[in-house]
Amino acid sequence: MTSPGRQPRIAAASVPGCQHVLNAAPCQDASAARATGDFVVLAVADGHGDAAYTRSDEGARIAVTVAIEALSALATRLVSSPPTPTELDELMQTLKRNLAFEWNRRVKFHARMVADRDETSILWPLGIKGDWDERLKPYGCTLLGAAITPVGTLWLQLGDGDLLFADGAEAKRVNAAADKSGSQATFSMSMRDCVEHMKVSFDAQPHELYLLATDGVSDQYDVEPSFEDEWGTGLVKRLGAQGWVETAMRLPRDLGTMARDGDDCSVAMAWFEPGGA
Repeated sequence: MTSPGRQPRIAAASVPGCQHVLNAAPCQDASAARATGDFVVLAVADGHGDAAYTRSDEGARIAVTVAIEALSALATRLVSSPPTPTELDELMQTLKRNLAFEWNRRVKFHARMVADRDETSILWPLGIKGDWDERLKPYGCTLLGAAITPVGTLWLQLGDGDLLFADGAEAKRVNAAADKSGSQATFSMSMRDCVEHMKVSFDAQPHELYLLATDGVSDQYDVEPSFEDEWGTGLVKRLGAQGWVETAMRLPRDLGTMARDGDDCSVAMAWFEPGGA
């Protein structure tokens, strides 16, 4: 994998916020993790909670599925033939376009199935393509992803949420923290120009911990100590002290405690135990 003698441990969990539980509403987050002998891919998505986004739970589920597939294909390419800087840039641009196209296409299929059950819905045409349509808005969601390979890690972010990595006892954000003043709406997969707002970066350095979290997690840390210190660094210390099994088993409970404040909480992570086989 990314370092000789270090095998990955992966986990992903999504917990509905208390308001969704009380109202018998679905969790609008989704998360997934996949490991092969050559790479690890992670993804989380957060469906928008506004009343206009009535099917954002399905949008998030579809986004995570599409991301795992697209990131796996990209990771396979990176492992088979390490790209030049120019090739890497082309691969990242292609990834963004593929994510948007395939999400649009699969959302349309879901919308058509719903329309077939509901005579009041507008029927979608049989010839479904991945071009944008304003009727995709109800499925709006954010998306975070990572493809971890021996060559390096590709990070993807659209909208809010956080990407973290950690080495030793220090965790850092990949991108700057989102503005939580409420002055700007988050970017969404349901936007016509979502590709233009996807942040994609490449990190050639291997790390101990890779963590993707929806904003329901980081919103717990609006004041000091920071999210990186309390959650990221704290998680690394717990892994070192208690090991992977105990830490992973506690993950749903930890997220459930956070979800009591009302928002759904999701995490996908990969840990490479130092010196582990």
